[in-house]
This record gives sequence, structure tokens and C-alpha cells, in this order.
Amino acid sequence: MAVPSRPSLPDQDQHYSIPGLVGETEFITEERERRIVNYLDRREWFPVTPGAASSRCVQQFGYAYGYNTKSVSDKPVSPLEDDILEIALYLQKTGWLPEGKLQCIVNEYHRNQGISAHTDSTEFGPVVVTISLLEDSVMIFTHKSDGRSEEVYLPRRGILVLEGEARYDFKHCISSNVTYFTPTGQKVTKRQEYRRISLTYRTVPDR
Repeated sequence: MAVPSRPSLPDQDQHYSIPGLVGETEFITEERERRIVNYLDRREWFPVTPGAASSRCVQQFGYAYGYNTKSVSDKPVSPLEDDILEIALYLQKTGWLPEGKLQCIVNEYHRNQGISAHTDSTEFGPVVVTISLLEDSVMIFTHKSDGRSEEVYLPRRGILVLEGEARYDFKHCISSNVTYFTPTGQKVTKRQEYRRISLTYRTVPDR
């Protein structure tokens, strides 16, 4: 089925056609967003594909995911701290994220960068939480069996939670296209200075 040109807007009262998908706009404040970005930019960014000019960059907190080995480290690396830790604890306290060992991966996307269709490793827990900073974006969900797709709008400072079918039965991706549509159908062309940062929280079950 063709992907619609009007993506759904995350709203915790909205029922998606994808079970297990829920979101909320304005999840964090502008001030907290600013603090997080400043904190991250004082640290080192690492390319997912070293030597590739088009590679997006990441930072990892808690238990690192190896892109080559497709596995999660047995021991924690950089600890979660400051706002990144406070958000994680809040997510667990309020039930957005289950209890367990915390992991956060931070992705940086520039104008023509995206991420290919994938389902998060089953070495992580049953819930994936992502928060968008600095820019809006669109995530495309595609069912692994029947191919049906849905676009979900990721507003700046909003949150999206994947569990159940959304977590395991669908692949999700972000296109590298420089244009996207808003929920009202408006076509947006990314600025040359476009830079989106995402915080993705997961838990690591005991092994």
C-alpha cells in the first residue's frame, strides 16, 4: 500500500492503525532541549560508518550497540547523566519505559541523512522511546509481512513510543529525502542548516 502524503501526528489520545504506537507533542521544554544539545556538543560524535562522508554520527550511553556485531555490550560504557538520565528515570517512573538497565543512543541527522528500514535488536527490551530535538521529521513504518505503510510525523521536542506490534512487526526508517509533508499536507523543504538530533531510549534485559 502506498505511503500517504499526510503523516499522522503523535498524540497520546490518537489511535493509530499501528497497534502499540503512541506519542505526545511538546514532551520536553525548549530550555531542556537547549541544555541537552549543548551537553552533547561538548562531547565527541562518532560516525556510524567511519570514513564515509555521508555517515550520520552517534553518541551512546549505558550499554553500547555494536553496528558491526549487531549485539549489545555486556558492560555499560558512558553513564547516562544530567538531563539524559533525568528523562530516562521520568520515563520509567511514569510507565513510558519499563524498569531495567537503561540505554540511550543519540543520532544526529543532517539535511540529506536518514536511517534505513530496521527493527530494533531483540537484545533490547520490549519498548523503544524516541524524542526529537531541533527539527521535525517523519518516520515511515512498514509491516514486515504485508507491506502496509504509515508515515508518522515527529515534531520537534515530541516523543514517540513503540511497543507490541509497532516494536516487533514493523520496520521503521527515516528517509534521506530533503522534503517531507506535515500532517496538514504542507510540503516542507529542509533548510541547508537542517540538523535533527534524536534521543532513543531502550532497556537491556538481564542475560
